[in-house]
Amino acid sequence: MSKLRGCIFFVLVLLVGGMLLTGCASSKDTVAKEDVGIVGDWKLSSVLRNGAELVIPQDVTVTFSATIPEVGSYTYDVTGVAGVNNYGGPVTIEGDMYSGGPFWLTQMAGPTPLEDFERLYLETLTDADVFSIAADGHGMEIAKSSGETALLFNKFKFDGSHWKLIAYFDGTGVRSVDQSKNVPELSFGTKMDISGFSGSNFIVGDYTVDYALRAISFQDIGTTRMAAPAGEAAVLEQVYTDLLHKTANFVWSGSELRLIGKDGTTLLVFASK
Repeated sequence: MSKLRGCIFFVLVLLVGGMLLTGCASSKDTVAKEDVGIVGDWKLSSVLRNGAELVIPQDVTVTFSATIPEVGSYTYDVTGVAGVNNYGGPVTIEGDMYSGGPFWLTQMAGPTPLEDFERLYLETLTDADVFSIAADGHGMEIAKSSGETALLFNKFKFDGSHWKLIAYFDGTGVRSVDQSKNVPELSFGTKMDISGFSGSNFIVGDYTVDYALRAISFQDIGTTRMAAPAGEAAVLEQVYTDLLHKTANFVWSGSELRLIGKDGTTLLVFASK
């Protein structure tokens, strides 16, 4: 914990000098090892329609199942958020050849522009026939060979992302956090480190992640002791750090991040900042 103590001391020195610090970088010189395969979570980054780039009105995602196809099979189970509804179905990829669907779709209604975009997106996923993935594994394209429509995706990773807590498990169920008060925040650095706010104090620590398995764990979590929270704030701070320690998996859906326990219980729910 010497690194933590040094970091906290640094925070205190800066605060005494009148500066506000929201976190501290880890001293590690290692970075996350990226999974360069298809398996994992992807976010739609661009849509090209007859050569013109369309506006993406809302987060759209696709997740390729962590279950690797059997030898001789090239079919993956995919799920995602199409803008308004959740969807899922089979996708077959063999080399640069692609085929998708049929896809199931939930039946929630939304604004007409979102529904129109969702329809175009799902039609492209169904009708596309070519596929490519960047050499570094961070970019993916699903497109029609006619050149009419192309979907470009970026692979999700925690590095540089920032989140605020909107709900937590209180022992009996998931309870919303009052957003009018100081709420815990969590930021992921580029060297497997975390920083943020526990609701009353600054927080630092480290994490490990396996993107293909959606597994994540937090280590060496500690907080400064600049504030002595009382009542509800004290309870939330203790529960928050305890739940981080108990986290085993994550579910990401664009603007929302859920941290899950070993038994499948949703422990913490964050919204992107």
